[in-house]
Amino acid sequence: MSVKDNALNFLFPLSPATRVCYAPSMVEPEARTSRIAIALGFLAVLAVGGGGFLLGKTFAPPAPQQETPATPVKPAPLPAENPLLARGDLITLANRSADAFANGQPLPLDVRTAVGRRFDILLPFGCDGPSTETREHRAYWTYEEGRSRLRVEAKPAEWTAQDWNLGDAPALKGATLQGIEGFWITRPWSSEGTCAAHPAPPASAPVPTAAAEETPKPASDQNLPANLPGEPEETLAIAQFFTADGAPGIRRSGRPYSIVARIAPDQFNAAQGFRLRLTGRIDRTPTGEPVQCVQRGGADQRPACVIATVLDEVRVENPATSATLATWSATHTAR
Repeated sequence: MSVKDNALNFLFPLSPATRVCYAPSMVEPEARTSRIAIALGFLAVLAVGGGGFLLGKTFAPPAPQQETPATPVKPAPLPAENPLLARGDLITLANRSADAFANGQPLPLDVRTAVGRRFDILLPFGCDGPSTETREHRAYWTYEEGRSRLRVEAKPAEWTAQDWNLGDAPALKGATLQGIEGFWITRPWSSEGTCAAHPAPPASAPVPTAAAEETPKPASDQNLPANLPGEPEETLAIAQFFTADGAPGIRRSGRPYSIVARIAPDQFNAAQGFRLRLTGRIDRTPTGEPVQCVQRGGADQRPACVIATVLDEVRVENPATSATLATWSATHTAR
């Protein structure tokens, strides 16, 4: 046993069976050889791990690609529908037509392109209270308070082709104009579909003295017309022109729009009267234009104009409650 073995046995005493003995042929590994072995083992681990990584990457399913959300495409704006023409719009069409006619000019483009536009207008009537007599081509109402019975009647005006200078209209050649029916628009300077606000009458009128009667009036006052009550100004009408091949509309053939209904006295206001609501669309006169004007009294008289229409519905309404009292339509009877 060598000195080395004796030293180990002395430091770590063991039983005789377990004592370390080195055979003369056993050689300890050198440090360089150990480092090479460790390096080779490390390289082997890297090779195995890298190969496994490459194999796994090759056969693994591809990762789902994250889709970029598409930028939402805003839909193209729909063309705006033409709004309904109101009472004021029809008055504007007539005023522009009257101005062009008085100056010998064609109708403005915005008037000519109004054909087909829909309208909804109000025609107030009976603003002075119940009538005791009927007036031709006028709407009126009566009321029996004891029986709470309301009677309303509105008779359309009727014209001939000559009334509107349509005798030589190209559209009438070979065709028959069966009739013209419509309504005058009272107070054609107001766009409101309500009765006028009546001013309060003066408390008392001063009695002129003899000196006042002898005082001459200024020259400007001598040319003013007297303020006498007269018939309503009839310078604007809406009418249906009935031909054999034209739109049907609502034709009364001389019959008025008439209703009789029971209504309590507190359910309407006599100062507000009643109103007609007309709905339909702008049409063409036999001349092909939507508006026809005439000037019977000469160049110093305001032209009277008619707007061609096709009525879809006529209503009688109570402005105090906005209730519909009766309806006539192009396809249904009154209700």
